[in-house]
Amino acid sequence: MSQPNRKISCLIITLSLSLFEGMAQYISNGSFAGVIGVNPPDGWRSCFLESSSDIQPGVWGVTLPAYEGDTYMGLVCRGSGTINENSCEEIGQVISQPLEVGVCYQIEVFLAYSDIHDFTFFLNPINLRISGGGTECVDDMELANFGPVNHTDWQAYSAFFIPEMELSYISLEAIYSTLPEYFGNIMIDQLDIREISSPALDLGPDRIVCNSEMVLLDVSQSNVTYLWQDGSTGSSLSITDSGIYWVEMTNVCGSISDTIEIIFSDAAPEIYLGIDTVLCDGDVLRLDAAAGNVDYLWQDSSDTQFLDVSQSGIYWVEVSNACGSDVDSIIIAFLSPPFLDLGADTIICLGESITLYAPMENEMSYLWSTGSEAPFLEIFTEGECSLQMSNVCGSVTDTISIQFENCTCSLFFPNTFTPNQDQINDSFIPLSSCFLQDFHLAIYNRWGEMVFESYDANIEWDGTMNGDHLSTGVYSFMCTYQFSSQQSKQTFGTITLLR
Repeated sequence: MSQPNRKISCLIITLSLSLFEGMAQYISNGSFAGVIGVNPPDGWRSCFLESSSDIQPGVWGVTLPAYEGDTYMGLVCRGSGTINENSCEEIGQVISQPLEVGVCYQIEVFLAYSDIHDFTFFLNPINLRISGGGTECVDDMELANFGPVNHTDWQAYSAFFIPEMELSYISLEAIYSTLPEYFGNIMIDQLDIREISSPALDLGPDRIVCNSEMVLLDVSQSNVTYLWQDGSTGSSLSITDSGIYWVEMTNVCGSISDTIEIIFSDAAPEIYLGIDTVLCDGDVLRLDAAAGNVDYLWQDSSDTQFLDVSQSGIYWVEVSNACGSDVDSIIIAFLSPPFLDLGADTIICLGESITLYAPMENEMSYLWSTGSEAPFLEIFTEGECSLQMSNVCGSVTDTISIQFENCTCSLFFPNTFTPNQDQINDSFIPLSSCFLQDFHLAIYNRWGEMVFESYDANIEWDGTMNGDHLSTGVYSFMCTYQFSSQQSKQTFGTITLLR
């Protein structure tokens, strides 16, 4: 079956890796800077006391310029027939921080040998062995062995290692390339140790791409080998068919793999967040834009598949892939449980009406004891009236009692009387327009002493107390009374007594 035509445009998924994890400095004076003729270089010490390294160039006729800077270090091995015969020079230092067990490191150094020497029998290539230890000049673990170094130009040498014990000391030792022992030299410059990360790999999320595109998975990085699912070993893979693809990356520090599914399609994504929704305060709704293998953009700029909602509002999401995009929105409302208070029981006049109002809220239903479902009710008859309010978060009921009374009945209290036996306004008595079913009147002087009390509305006060005439002044009264078929009432007032 023929493949669909592909345009030149392509989707490139790249991985940026750095093998160097940190900037920690382990080696002090790795350039071997120092004063020619003063040995060993600053920060280093000799581990072979009978013979010391040389800061070069300029000693024993060596003229090779430094790889970088002004100076470097030279080590030699000796054969038989001379002092310190059959021995090699070695220097070392306590590194700035220990090399940890199980961590991957890279050691790098520039090496050469000199073909010019005052003693021509030293003009032979030898090796450099780099070791680590827990104490000074004790070589517990070989880290690298470079050589024989038989070139007179500077060349970089590199090795990876993983310590099997904590190493706090490093040594550089000239060694013979072959036996028996012989004379030789080696020049050393720019030594460095770096911590190396294990490979990091992320091909990204599964993707849907259009048929008009080609996908290029590119995981290029130095010092790494690759193995793809099809057996290829390049740093990138071109994809033109739907499928599941994986790659394994390996460096000296370990291996890692990742998988991605690529689906070729002509369809743009579709999204539906559902119908507008009402929830209760305290609830959380998770919106799921599960279109699959797409990019997401919510109204708050978040870019994940899910969005947790706990506040009322309009929420939208745009989903997109290489073939297009779609948008949907939803209204989320959060409600509180209903609260209702119809007020205190009420008395109104005969012939009048009263209208009760309930709180008007969204998504609320109402049911009065009369069967009405409106948020208000006008009442014309006395009795108890109840209302049930409900929403998705609960319901509440309240009841109120409405009583009617004859508002034409009244009780009048004069405010002044003159008890001077002139037969005009000589006594104080309330005047009622209707029959009083209950009555109690108490009158007090300004010191709060009761001077008169009566349970009969027809009994007058003549301004005396126990037969004694009271003086001119203002007196207070409290009266509790009830007309027939009405609620009991209480009133307060003052009376002025004039003589």
